Amino acid sequence: MINREAFRLFLRRNMFISVMVGLGMGIITLFLTTIFPATDMKNAEVISSTWPPIMKDLFGDPIYAFTNIYGWLYLQIFHITFWVVYGVLSAILASRIVAVEIEKKTIDILLSTPLTRSQLILSRFSALFIILCLSILPTFIGALMGITLKGFSINWSELILTFLIGFLLTLNIASITLLISIFKPGQIFSLFFTLGILGIMFLYTESLTKIVPFINNLSFLSLFHFYQPGEILIHNNFFILNPIILITISVLFLFTSIIVFTKRDIYI
Repeated sequence: MINREAFRLFLRRNMFISVMVGLGMGIITLFLTTIFPATDMKNAEVISSTWPPIMKDLFGDPIYAFTNIYGWLYLQIFHITFWVVYGVLSAILASRIVAVEIEKKTIDILLSTPLTRSQLILSRFSALFIILCLSILPTFIGALMGITLKGFSINWSELILTFLIGFLLTLNIASITLLISIFKPGQIFSLFFTLGILGIMFLYTESLTKIVPFINNLSFLSLFHFYQPGEILIHNNFFILNPIILITISVLFLFTSIIVFTKRDIYI
């Protein structure tokens, strides 16, 4: 079902931006990890007492972040930075699968080749999958180097699982953007619409469910309910259902995109 030429072409077209993002995130991760303050618990408790609850909900508790390098990694990278940077990258890539071709009025030329609509999406989404993996790798290396330079042992399982759950979240962002871009073929629109949805989901999970406890029963409606890097890095808790659900959601959005794209008219 995957067209090799479509796969290779999408890979070549988008590798530069992905390499730049990956290297940038790798450097940022290395830098932020090496400035870990290694605060003792007493001072961390003092700092924590000055933070209002809303800040702890949104950014994490300094008690964990300032005394544990893995808590620091969560606060500085995985709580917001990771999914925003790679979420934007994955959304841009996903919007280039179909929406850009329609905007440039090249979709008819593309589909006049021996390439079905389903092959187009599967081939380019497979290339997107590889690009994201390669782009995230420098961040993983940056974290390893930073932890090593600070003289701490590497908790391989926690790090790998955290990066896995982060990767799956960005894959969900890509599949959601793809579906939106098919309904409304505009790169900018699909990008910002997806990021707007993510921002609402993040605030809902990290803030509103704590302010209004009874709506916590609906927290499963947010992708961030299944993205819990703090539980992995700080408390060493990993819930196997979380990656399974994220994979399922991503696959559902991807195949919904294929079904919608194969059945609808394309207006250029």
